[in-house]
Amino acid sequence: MKEKQRDSGIEVLKIIAIVLIVISHVTQTYAQVINYKSLYSFQFTALAYFRHFGTLGNLLFFISSAWFLLRSEKAALSKWMLLLTEVWIISVTILLVSYPLLQDRLELKTILRCLFPTTFSNNWYLTCYLLFYPIHPFLNRLIRQMSQRALFEFSAVSFLLYFVMGSLFQGLFFSSELILWVIVYFIVAYIRNYVPDTKGLHRSLIFIGLAGFLARPLILGILGQYIDVLQGMMTYFVYNDDPFLLMLALGLFLSFKDIHFHHRAVNAVAKLALPVYLIHENLLMRRFFRLDMARSLYARFGRSCVLPQVLGAAACILTLSLLCAWLYSATLRRCAIAISRKACPLVEKSRMLIEERLHIPH
Repeated sequence: MKEKQRDSGIEVLKIIAIVLIVISHVTQTYAQVINYKSLYSFQFTALAYFRHFGTLGNLLFFISSAWFLLRSEKAALSKWMLLLTEVWIISVTILLVSYPLLQDRLELKTILRCLFPTTFSNNWYLTCYLLFYPIHPFLNRLIRQMSQRALFEFSAVSFLLYFVMGSLFQGLFFSSELILWVIVYFIVAYIRNYVPDTKGLHRSLIFIGLAGFLARPLILGILGQYIDVLQGMMTYFVYNDDPFLLMLALGLFLSFKDIHFHHRAVNAVAKLALPVYLIHENLLMRRFFRLDMARSLYARFGRSCVLPQVLGAAACILTLSLLCAWLYSATLRRCAIAISRKACPLVEKSRMLIEERLHIPH
């Protein structure tokens, strides 16, 4: 049976998302080298904007997944197990390769985190997705039972509480990434189920989201020069509950989903997004190699050209991560597939045993 081709419009969006995420993560690394939050030249203002790219990229990835998960009837154990296995194999492989270079700098705690990457949430996005994926069929059942009005009210109230108020006062209402994702899932469900023509909507979302994203850090930066309490606040809203970035991400997704074409190379690169994410944001990569690169570049070129350093380092890291991701897909991914296939029957057998002990009817 011929494999169904993915629509390359959304795949292009995934490539954009991973590029944004890499730039954001490199910018975070430079924040450990130089304090750019309280500086207001052009390049440091640009870096403050770059910090927001990670949130936008993560939202683009999740919305792209949510759109299709809404039509899913059940969670596939094989898919969940493969993702879990891939996270583990990439983490352990990087540990083994890096150990000879880093053994004098590695603590036992760091080694344990590399051996159990999901347990210690080394990559929050993947850990959160592993938690979200098993519950999405239950959310789908709940959504189907809700009226249009009930779904709209829940989405609107949750958005106001956790994205509008939550972004202003961090930690409000016991927020978490998983709670935010559930809210985004319901918002996407409303759009998919009750907004058949999204052309006008996506333009409005992009305009409002982009305007808020561009204006807010700039205003905070300018005011911070005159008001002490606002100094260094340009990146205050760099969290996953940013309402403007959510609107921008929704608008971009709705725009790209209507672009229909098929391109082999685009789909091949987009398929590498997961290993690229895991490789470039691996605990050892971000804590040692990426930081060493940033320190070396800054020591050589100085403060006057930090922006080119960030973009150059991001391009280098993205290219190397793509190469490593391709090598992984051609080699070790086969091991991940084999291990996950062996593990699935064991998990299924354990589930059936528990159900039998608890007298749960089939």
